[in-house]
Amino acid sequence: MKIKIISTYKVTSRETLLLLVILIAAFVPSLSFAKTCSYASGGPALVSFSDISINSEYNKNTAPGTIIFDRSYHSSHSGQITCSDNYPDYSEGFATSPSTLVGSDICLFNVPLTNGKNSGIGIKIFYDLKNNNTTPNNYCMEYPKRTSTANKNNFSVEGNFRIQLKVIGELQSGEIDLSRFSNAGIWWNNIEAFSLEFSNTIINLHSLSCDLNTPDVPVSLSPAAGINSDITFKGINSTSALVDFNIGLTCDPGTNVAIRFEGDTVSGSNNSILKLTQQNNSASGVGVQILDKNKNIIPLNQPDYVLQLSNIQQSATSLNFSARYIQTESNVTPGKADADATFYLSFP
Repeated sequence: MKIKIISTYKVTSRETLLLLVILIAAFVPSLSFAKTCSYASGGPALVSFSDISINSEYNKNTAPGTIIFDRSYHSSHSGQITCSDNYPDYSEGFATSPSTLVGSDICLFNVPLTNGKNSGIGIKIFYDLKNNNTTPNNYCMEYPKRTSTANKNNFSVEGNFRIQLKVIGELQSGEIDLSRFSNAGIWWNNIEAFSLEFSNTIINLHSLSCDLNTPDVPVSLSPAAGINSDITFKGINSTSALVDFNIGLTCDPGTNVAIRFEGDTVSGSNNSILKLTQQNNSASGVGVQILDKNKNIIPLNQPDYVLQLSNIQQSATSLNFSARYIQTESNVTPGKADADATFYLSFP
């Protein structure tokens, strides 16, 4: 028994043409040629950065921009890539974000401590696929990946890479793990040519600094009997006797210590004389000077720190200074003669 199906729908020639046009239009994209690349020989190169050793102890305020590690690595020839198109797509960088960028520098990433806090160190990964450029500095691993178009269709999988660690801020003590930067590579039309790997790159950092033994340092410039202004001050720029004082510190061995002072200064004194604090019964006509251990007057409100001690070897130490009154006006009136200065320490 045969079953014969008879269609009651009649296809006209116009409908056939329309259907044919639709079918052809639907299949036109499949006729275009996608850019493809493949290995003619060999395979991708694994670029391994291992045993990165740096000095584990740095002064807390080491100058930003200081390079603490800089080394180049060569990836030997591992394969040959050919592409179907003379202008294949090319991309380099990180597949996922390894860390935050430092400012507007697209090459420089923060290296966080393993506890998530900033370490004060940044990393750059440079590369160059020209064999003769053994210290690359023009191209770097970025995020998001940088994509461009190459102008040839045959590539040797060989190149040079460079790791640079630099100070980007105040250094902190703790552990860093560079393996978070292992997800970088270079691709041609999504064919991986290079993959980067960090191994044995856990580094313990020790930020050298000092603790203040006493945050406030009172200095009495008057002897028990007080100061007789008529005897002590004979005219502008005459001074009282020097009184020594020190700032006690407990430091990590190897620390460098620098200091600067800030305060409200007497007009026209070139930032070298502190004003007296205004209070009931204040004296007038005098100010206060601070001098270093060599009895040189210390200028106040300066942007730069002045180095005091280098490579401290003993834990307990002190910074030595002295202070005195100085006559600033023709007439000196008696009263309370207090002044305040704030000091800031740096560990460069």
